[in-house]
Amino acid sequence: MSIEKFIPTIWSARLLAHLDNTLVANRFFNNDWEGEIREKGNTVKINQIGDVSVFDYIPNQDMDPPETLGGVQQEMVIDFAKAFNFQIDDVDNVQSNPKLMDAAMERSGVGLSAVVDAWLFDKLIDGAASSNVLSATITTPDELYVALTRLRTMLTVANIPIRGRLAAMPPSLVELTLQDDRFTKTGSSDAENRLQDGVVARAAGFDILEVNTIPGNSHIIAGHPISATAATQITKTEAYRMEKRFADGLKGLFLGGAQVTRPNGVALAQVTLATGASGAFAFSAAKLSEPDNKSTNESDDERPNEPGSESLDKEGFEAMTIAQLQEYAAENGIEIPPTAKSKAEILSAVKGNE
Repeated sequence: MSIEKFIPTIWSARLLAHLDNTLVANRFFNNDWEGEIREKGNTVKINQIGDVSVFDYIPNQDMDPPETLGGVQQEMVIDFAKAFNFQIDDVDNVQSNPKLMDAAMERSGVGLSAVVDAWLFDKLIDGAASSNVLSATITTPDELYVALTRLRTMLTVANIPIRGRLAAMPPSLVELTLQDDRFTKTGSSDAENRLQDGVVARAAGFDILEVNTIPGNSHIIAGHPISATAATQITKTEAYRMEKRFADGLKGLFLGGAQVTRPNGVALAQVTLATGASGAFAFSAAKLSEPDNKSTNESDDERPNEPGSESLDKEGFEAMTIAQLQEYAAENGIEIPPTAKSKAEILSAVKGNE
């Protein structure tokens, strides 16, 4: 095989295509200021025009001289850099087979998309105006709907366009939306099309997205692409011959920058899931399916542990979501390190204290 035949633009294009299909947080960002990114530390200049005054027009009377529009220039730093590096039997053969090449880049895209999503959601959380942050304890669909209407009001007061508003939330809250017609009944063909485009529900003017990549799974993030911008690019893709194997290596560099340009165009709900809120409905369904006529000779010690009990088998933790694990830890005084973000890390902390 000949490394010289490697075409980096083909591989980069396929990876970007798979990223676009799997990313969620990028929907909250526009790419109006995406420029040529060469290396980490570059900056992209963002020019914003000030408001335009509107006045009464009086026929046959000269207008005042035109006003000079003000403007603010912001700089977005390219501070996000991630790389991938994997081996493949023959770059030339895979390159000539679109299905094999897609499979190779899809796996890279899946791993990269989770990291990029978490980074972009972090940017939204950090960039939101402090006046646009509320705290809410949510256990029912009604409480979730009230929280969304309050986020809607924040964006409306800030004159953020109504069409195109988005809200991202973790699965434990999406579970509540599926039990209430206000979220699931769409009422129009346009709404039905949105639900087929990765949107799981629609309520209070928001297309609702289900994600596992919001840090801590403890926020509802509401916004609009007009309020934030991002620039991302795969700057390098290289093939090389591996010295100690009959295989080729493929490595790439992904760079990006993101910034909230209108802080009042992002609204957050810091959510506390009260006892039973996360996964409570799945648990209750399991309990209802249990027969009521248990043998009176069966002792409590002989009965299998239930998911909601305080003496879960360690295997029982595997089926719990991140939110359920966090709730269990809080109820049982188990401290989860702040650095633990993934389910595996949180699961390890919970199991280690049992």
